[in-house]
Amino acid sequence: MSTRTLVADIEYLQQKWSRAKILGFVNEGQNRLRELDCLQHHYLVPTTGFPPLLTTTAADLDYDIPDVSIDIGGTDYTVKAQRVLKVFVDVTNYSNYNLRWMGEPFIYGAYNPYSTATTKLSFSEVPVQSQELTGQNSAKITFREDQGATTDQIYTEFIIRPPQLTTVNIPLMVPERWELALMEYAIGKIEYFDLGKSERLNSFFDYWMPLYAEAMDGGAQSKDKFTPIRVS
Repeated sequence: MSTRTLVADIEYLQQKWSRAKILGFVNEGQNRLRELDCLQHHYLVPTTGFPPLLTTTAADLDYDIPDVSIDIGGTDYTVKAQRVLKVFVDVTNYSNYNLRWMGEPFIYGAYNPYSTATTKLSFSEVPVQSQELTGQNSAKITFREDQGATTDQIYTEFIIRPPQLTTVNIPLMVPERWELALMEYAIGKIEYFDLGKSERLNSFFDYWMPLYAEAMDGGAQSKDKFTPIRVS
């Protein structure tokens, strides 16, 4: 159903609460679900099938993760990174071998011996500290050492925060079968403010969120595969 319909259904059950408040609670509930680290939540650039590249400059170790644009039903929405999951480089197309450290190496699938590709064959994480999106600051990373000036070396894999539901015209970003969880969260918040407690709210965190997380890891997904470091 649409955001408008979901809010109207909750409004019918909780008539003393304004539509704006109910919409805010639905938005909170969606944020709680979408901030989970699930494979279906990982952002990939539609034209490359890879996470976005990060432009770095010499002697600068702190970086805010740039906003990205996503298409929902033919409309583009600008969204922020919620949490950085991994920063990595393509070791088959890498030029900075003077750094002290490398992170865990991985691949996305078995190597095709008939391929003539010479890049994106294997990858390695880059050691960083990350900070999650807050009300005031974008998600960010701090490198452990200077990466120098790069434009095509460093990938940032992250979860996006969905378009914020500032009006009922903005679409939801959860599959329809999980809209009941959003209703549970919104009514639970109302009960919490009215009664000081809510079993519905407890149900959202203890039942709906784990169930949702398991489902959003499903489907056809390319999972990272650890590869041991080889030193020759």
